[in-house]
Amino acid sequence: MIFLLLVIAALLIFLLLMIFFRLRIYILLNWQFDDDQKFVQLSATVLHLSLFQKKIDFASWEMPMLEKETENETEKEKWQEKYDAMKSILQAAKMERITSKTFVATDDPIITAFLYTFLKDIAEWISSTYNDKQAKLMVAADFEESSFQSVGECMISTKLSKTMKEIRKIK
Repeated sequence: MIFLLLVIAALLIFLLLMIFFRLRIYILLNWQFDDDQKFVQLSATVLHLSLFQKKIDFASWEMPMLEKETENETEKEKWQEKYDAMKSILQAAKMERITSKTFVATDDPIITAFLYTFLKDIAEWISSTYNDKQAKLMVAADFEESSFQSVGECMISTKLSKTMKEIRKIK
């Protein structure tokens, strides 16, 4: 009887470990840049349970002055470790979907033309890399106005076990 309970417990633990290693974490990035709102919202979910949510509002955000002389080497090493971990996670990631509607217009028609061409090339490259179901990107230009608008979302997924391993490296 005890042997049977041990076998059932071992099978249950094995099954739970297999489920854990097959779980995927979904990272969703929403953005909106227009005259009224400028924000990026980041969220991470597993099994439809929210693990992390962060909204960054760029409307009143000021860029800090970057002074290379004041940064010490340990801060650079910490940022390098974080960058390497994120790079490793993203290399194992799978693009689930990306949608975007971007409208570009500047005071100078030449700059608008360059920006439009640059953004259109990036959109076409992403669309050719992923199929039409995953990537729906639209870029438009207006040569008579002066505004930049972009609304979109991007969802990637990665295995939870890989993400946990890289987070442990950072800590």
